[in-house]
Amino acid sequence: MMDAMVGNDAGEAGIVDVADTRVLDVPIADIGADAISDSAITTDGGAGSVVINEINGAGVQYVELSNQGSAPIDLVNLALTNSIPADSGTPMPNLSDAIRFGPGTNLAPGELLIVVAERVGSGTGRRTDCLPPGGPATCYHAPFHISGSGNETIFLLSATNAVLDQAQYSRVGLSTGQTSGRLPHGTGSFWVNRATPGDTNQFPAVVNEISGSSPDYVEVYNASQGTVDMSNMVIADSNSAATPAEETPRITDGVRFPVGTILGPGEFLFVLAEQLTIAPDAGRQTMCGPCAPPDGSIAMGCFHSGFGISSSRGETIWLMSPRDTVLDSARIPIGVPGGATFGRIPDGTGSFGNTRLSACGPNQSL
Repeated sequence: MMDAMVGNDAGEAGIVDVADTRVLDVPIADIGADAISDSAITTDGGAGSVVINEINGAGVQYVELSNQGSAPIDLVNLALTNSIPADSGTPMPNLSDAIRFGPGTNLAPGELLIVVAERVGSGTGRRTDCLPPGGPATCYHAPFHISGSGNETIFLLSATNAVLDQAQYSRVGLSTGQTSGRLPHGTGSFWVNRATPGDTNQFPAVVNEISGSSPDYVEVYNASQGTVDMSNMVIADSNSAATPAEETPRITDGVRFPVGTILGPGEFLFVLAEQLTIAPDAGRQTMCGPCAPPDGSIAMGCFHSGFGISSSRGETIWLMSPRDTVLDSARIPIGVPGGATFGRIPDGTGSFGNTRLSACGPNQSL
């Protein structure tokens, strides 16, 4: 498990300028979180604030770039590539298989750019033969392959082949339909991510439904096609803040899921709130209100938390990593009708709205 990442300022000394190497104290692996290693470099030079944002090394391979700055960026002559082993053991950019962006490759603030890998002899311009239906309409092609062995590094290079950004990639810990992406989107460390090419990165398990009237509860849903290890992750409510923008997670009253808490594809996880008689770290329970396991099996039980959910002022609910990084959050607003909940439609991926009480089952519009 590593806790430090090394970045490089752009320079002119060969492929990689190591004259100003910085060590960033950012976690890149969390117990039970299947986190993926990261080199969170933000550039002030040729690429402005363009970062490697998502990597997929399975099926149709791709790399996603994101402009996190406030101004458009011209990527002309910048390059993207994978790595080759070096004598020192440190991965080096594979210049022979790099794609170098041509004139007119502009990236607007917040815009995402997809480079599809394993495409040989297709030039450097924009393409329309990209990903399966549902992905972005245009992309770029690159000949390099993304290895999932754990020794792969993806590089964003300047016109002089200085490293502007880099990110390690491994398939270890990833299931079907999962990629490695920055969480929060564009700025955070690399984590297990539900495949979201051309869209905002999202942890596979999300806050899916919130009830702020009896019974108070939170429902988590795995929106990916693979399993998610929820070990040591936390569901928490918010501190008492004057405005929604000032809310922060109140982890002390949250429930931390025990080691071995696995959420299968399309499965729900139920947290019953305002349960003060059972410690929040006591594991699964069978007293689950509307989500009681039909066969009384503890394996299908819920979790208890001591916090309540305010429907009178609205409140944000947080899904936190084992190291208390925000992986997802959702806010139940003021004005949800009595007996209704606030949930995503469709489950896991849709927008929030007023929903019927549907604990541990698919959300339904009110």
